[in-house]
Amino acid sequence: MKITRIGDVQNSLIRLILWQVGKEPITDRHLRAAKDHFNNECAYCGEKKDLDFDHAVPINKTSLGQQRVGNLVPSCTDCNQKKGQRHFNDYLSSDPDGDIRISRILKYMQKCSYTPLGNNENIKALLENARKEVAAVADKHIAAVNKLLAESPTMPSPSPEFPAAPVLCALPSVVSDGSNAVNGSPYTDTDLAKICLAKIYDIKRRMNRSWLNLRRGCLDQMGVSVPHGTPKVGASSRAFAKRSFEATGLNYPEIVALLDQHFLGLDPKH
Repeated sequence: MKITRIGDVQNSLIRLILWQVGKEPITDRHLRAAKDHFNNECAYCGEKKDLDFDHAVPINKTSLGQQRVGNLVPSCTDCNQKKGQRHFNDYLSSDPDGDIRISRILKYMQKCSYTPLGNNENIKALLENARKEVAAVADKHIAAVNKLLAESPTMPSPSPEFPAAPVLCALPSVVSDGSNAVNGSPYTDTDLAKICLAKIYDIKRRMNRSWLNLRRGCLDQMGVSVPHGTPKVGASSRAFAKRSFEATGLNYPEIVALLDQHFLGLDPKH
């Protein structure tokens, strides 16, 4: 069962805002160019391993990363997990070759015309206000629903066994602030992640679609320009994404994050 904490809702809103700010199309061509820039090596350790993609600047309220081409760098599984939600400067600060690797990442960002938002206090203040507004809206509507239940003769009052609360139920959630992959939204609750993946896999099997179709379908639903091959494939991929959303309750960025955490659909062989 997927239950949501108010903090999860707040963090999802922050990621959504940062994801949308200055967003740009990200295609397979961009991802191949990123690998080429780093000579098909991990941007953090320089090893030629199986590569995923990581936000060098994490998408969270502290680092203010964005879903931009210049913020996506190739990363091996080990570095992806070790780096987590840390800024690339922080992660590489103790590396003997850290200065060289940081310089290389900065040159790639410059090449892609990506300038990190940095420690912008005005933006952080706006995001903090957004977090407070979400909590206030939740409190307002929870109170309104509870009042309606209490006053309506046709509706049951809240059961004493399940007392009404002024905040969203605080139970485990799939989304957390652990290590990130492409969108910076990982899944540390392994059991819940497996449940969501199992539901999506069942849809995948019935629709005879690939993980790449799901990734592209989610990105398409989010307004990101992606290639589909044919209009029919595009429609099917969007339908795959929609059914996955309905089955799991995850939004499209969170589904992409779940795929990233398990390295699914990052290139056609998957």
